[in-house]
Amino acid sequence: MTNHRLLFTGAVLAALTITLAACGRPGGEAPQAAPVIPPGAVTIKSLPPLLNLRGEEVSFQGRTEIVQQLAGRSAAEIVIVDFRAGGENAHKSAIRIEWEDGGVETIPPGSKNLVLAPQRRAKKISVLGYSFHERRVFKDSARKGTLSWEIRYAPAE
Repeated sequence: MTNHRLLFTGAVLAALTITLAACGRPGGEAPQAAPVIPPGAVTIKSLPPLLNLRGEEVSFQGRTEIVQQLAGRSAAEIVIVDFRAGGENAHKSAIRIEWEDGGVETIPPGSKNLVLAPQRRAKKISVLGYSFHERRVFKDSARKGTLSWEIRYAPAE
């Protein structure tokens, strides 16, 4: 009985091998018709370019303002991908955005994937760094700090 099973299994494997070999040859399988797409059915619309403003571990001492250069006259669809600040009292650092309508918005450090209002346009984006040892009686003393940021936006005219 084992010989019959072995013979049957061998015959099935041989049949599968022949079938697979025939499919791989030209004319072994039926040709398939390519889908027909009528002209004008597909519209390709290019997306506006997204630009990045970034700085990685930018060092400063005391207080600094780093103005970001924008492509075009203004920026739209602004996303704060990541903003980090290090140093003494670094929580007082911020990203400052001046909007075309005159409003000002500040974003604190630690912000990630923050999507700002897409219909608003920014005319100026600045990264503000703050690192001071603050004293009540004596003058505050500047300390070293670092800033890291990534801002994505679409240029607007």
